[in-house]
Amino acid sequence: MTRRVAGVAATAAAVAAAVVVLAAASCCEARDFYVGGRDGWTTNPAEPYNRWAERNRFQVNDRLVFRYNKEDSVVVVSQGHYDGCNATDPLLRDAGGDSTFVFDSSGPFFFISGDPARCQAGERLIVVVLAVRGNATATPTTPSPPPPPTVPAAPTPRPSPPPPAAGTNGTARAPSPPHRPLQARRRRRRRRLLRLGETSRRRLRLEG
Repeated sequence: MTRRVAGVAATAAAVAAAVVVLAAASCCEARDFYVGGRDGWTTNPAEPYNRWAERNRFQVNDRLVFRYNKEDSVVVVSQGHYDGCNATDPLLRDAGGDSTFVFDSSGPFFFISGDPARCQAGERLIVVVLAVRGNATATPTTPSPPPPPTVPAAPTPRPSPPPPAAGTNGTARAPSPPHRPLQARRRRRRRRLLRLGETSRRRLRLEG
């Protein structure tokens, strides 16, 4: 018997309205997972069921197949009932020795035996179903705005050199020699005249 199971957060009304499906799930990508392998659903499994579940990846519409003795059963419960091996008020219950559960949604699913003693002996399983294959819609991301253009810092103005003196075209003018007093020049003239007069008188003496 194949049953569709929803996450443990589903309401009681949704669980009560679960549809029993006799055929395989319509999705061609769905896979069958046989709980316990050849040993099936039993107490004291060679490999703990949760360790087996951790090695597999479960997706929506995958099928979980339980093979067990007809005296046993498979119960889908909440996490609190799973921790306490409490099979009362289950979300789903199936018996008969052959049960198949189809995952309708992603999230955790908790399975235990309907017999609390068998549950405490290791007959319980947690399966985490991942998102639907190929239906994940990528959230568009808004591209970050480009950074503003970098404005180069204005160069620091250098102090202008002082303008050259007028009429020099940039060439420094040599300082003018100080003006000599007029009296000194007159004295030099007199000396020169005196020298010339003495020279003339000597010439006249020699000629006479």
